[in-house]
Amino acid sequence: DVKPIDFENMETVNSGIKTLDKRIGGFVMSNVTVWTGDNGSGKSTMLGQVAMLEAIEQGYKVCAYSGELAASWFQRWINLQAAGKKHITTYVDNRTGREIEKIDDDVNERIKKWYNGKFYLFDNTAINRSDENPILRAFKYALARYDCKVFIVDNLMTADFAGINESDFYRKQSKFVGELIRFAKKYNVHVHLVAHPRKTQDNISKNDIAGSGEITHRVDTVLVVDNLSEQGEVDFNASVKILKNRLFGIMGEKIALDFDYNSKRFYEPKDNLLLYKKYGWENEREILDYNKNEPF
Repeated sequence: DVKPIDFENMETVNSGIKTLDKRIGGFVMSNVTVWTGDNGSGKSTMLGQVAMLEAIEQGYKVCAYSGELAASWFQRWINLQAAGKKHITTYVDNRTGREIEKIDDDVNERIKKWYNGKFYLFDNTAINRSDENPILRAFKYALARYDCKVFIVDNLMTADFAGINESDFYRKQSKFVGELIRFAKKYNVHVHLVAHPRKTQDNISKNDIAGSGEITHRVDTVLVVDNLSEQGEVDFNASVKILKNRLFGIMGEKIALDFDYNSKRFYEPKDNLLLYKKYGWENEREILDYNKNEPF
């Protein structure tokens, strides 16, 4: 009585990185993807591009939790990626001498109007404590009210656990991941979760992530982002490695990437279409008025 898997009609969100999508089949609904890598490797930056902008471009609404960046910085990072090289200029800060990327105000507003009503950033300072993790509670609200289907937790170490103490920190982490897995499967959504590894050098394995190998055993896909700009690589300066993909059984394959610092975009060295890709804000002839609903 079991129905066979219908790959042609399986609901997925593509990452936009062709080789990655080919290997893992895109980000499948009802699944959880864990992203890991050293500090500064570009995990959050890549998520902004492949999990958020690409999802919006494909017609999905996104809800994200960021435990590290303030909302204004998160928005700036996303807007730079959405703008692309063509619409970014740089100026020199007279106080520090540092070059800073800048988007014209008109372009910035058009980008914001494009994703308004499609992207919600969860502010955990505005939520009262309860027995249920406030992130999960906010995700359920975003699903019910705004029909969000893609969710981002950046990152597991900053997630707020009610009544947390050091002795059961990892146990509560594992419990939270289990709740995210049940949430993804019950509501047919996709959850992206950033989890830092315990070690910050050599090859990262599944057992090195988030203090408990149990977490990576339970999720569907595990990806490692690596910044190779200071490691003597000649042909590419970043990579994403597939540590685990339950759907197709891919393990250990590394995909070479380049990174453009100004636009914060990742792209494949032999295929720079992502570097110059035009997102919906640039393709639309008319930009609708702001949706007056205030994000929570």
